[in-house]
Amino acid sequence: MISELFINKLKANQAPSGAFLSKVHLVEGPISDENGFVTALILRELALFSDPALTEIKEKALDFLESCEDPKLKGAFLFYPHDKHPQWMCLTQPLPADADDTSLYNLELYKAGRKSLKDLQNVVKTTLIPSMLHIIPVRCLFWVRPGTFKTWLDANYYPNIVDICVNVNVLSILKTAQLSTITGYKETIEMVKLGIEWAIHHKERVHLLMPYYPDPMELKYALEHCLLSGVKELEPLYNTTCGHNWSNYDKLEKWPVNRPICSSADNQIVWTCSTLQWLRQEVHILKKHTNN
Repeated sequence: MISELFINKLKANQAPSGAFLSKVHLVEGPISDENGFVTALILRELALFSDPALTEIKEKALDFLESCEDPKLKGAFLFYPHDKHPQWMCLTQPLPADADDTSLYNLELYKAGRKSLKDLQNVVKTTLIPSMLHIIPVRCLFWVRPGTFKTWLDANYYPNIVDICVNVNVLSILKTAQLSTITGYKETIEMVKLGIEWAIHHKERVHLLMPYYPDPMELKYALEHCLLSGVKELEPLYNTTCGHNWSNYDKLEKWPVNRPICSSADNQIVWTCSTLQWLRQEVHILKKHTNN
């Protein structure tokens, strides 16, 4: 049984829309934000808690994820519901559906029974595979490989960057969809290994691997989830990564609740979520007690 305090804290940080509240940090300062990405990450952490008292909270969050589906591309998902992009974004190019959100949301909906295995397979084949990188751009770093996945599903969106953390999340859906023999799986494994091995001793290089993730701890969390999804090929790499300070500073005695979760590619717009960090701390405590 989880405590009433735990339940109340989650409810207090869940908007009427079902989204879990986060903050987006703009030039003008931070403002409250409701997006599917943070909501999916919180649902991912809540998977370890099966208490019936969480059912309503989870269902509302799943409803919100479903509202983020791209009406123009079945199975593809957006950072925000298509008709609810925030006002501050109205002066910029609206965000199209992307491989990261599409992978994360579909996995949570699948685990909750709202998507079938066939649904996942269709998503991979109709939304992710068409966004695959076939020709390496001239100025890419050496670890970028054909057969890996660009971030944005809109072929006309520019720049369309290959982000290693995004690709780790894509690996999770490929494995869960039982498509590990499909073109793209082996190529993405190879790229992730090459990139992390190049960057592992240099924290500043990690940022070059994943421009949409300003803090390298997010790569560690993505790798953990990837292993739980069955991508065992990355286990030796994950174990090596855990030995480095840049991937090992979420500590119980000093948990960074305002650590960035994601950002624009130029890091000018950053999202944080104290609820997600608090929940990760609770998961850490739960795992520690379970292991003891």
